[in-house]
Amino acid sequence: MDRALISNWNSVVAKEDVVYHLGDFAFGREAKTAWLPMLANELQGKIHLIKGNHDKVTVEHIPFRFESIQDYDEIEVEGQRIVLFHYGLRTWHHDLRGVWHLYGHSHGGLPPLGKSLDIGVDSWSFTPVSFARLKAVMDKRDVGKHPQFENFVGSV
Repeated sequence: MDRALISNWNSVVAKEDVVYHLGDFAFGREAKTAWLPMLANELQGKIHLIKGNHDKVTVEHIPFRFESIQDYDEIEVEGQRIVLFHYGLRTWHHDLRGVWHLYGHSHGGLPPLGKSLDIGVDSWSFTPVSFARLKAVMDKRDVGKHPQFENFVGSV
């Protein structure tokens, strides 16, 4: 499984690409051995880690591999504002204004709401997802409807 994940990753991520990993980078007994640094060094890209509930060992053993390690982040890519968190939120900063929320953790089990989306690899053929691919999906989706804001008309 590890070999397949590394191969899938490197098939779509180049050395200079920026990657946001939304948590649970490694899990299991092997995560506490020399295996983890070896695995991390085989992956291409400049990786920013948004910590997941299984990342204690990751943060302790290979912090050098990440450009940043955070619990939560808000970024902008090609003018699109994005909230990044390991867990799926039902409301997030400027959700009614078209800001995306990307999450993992739920293994495809938490349905999207508005412009939120599970981007865990097990929901995307075990391969990281490019911004262009995400944009194609998100452009077809409406901003979420919140009952308390039925008549809200937002702007980005």
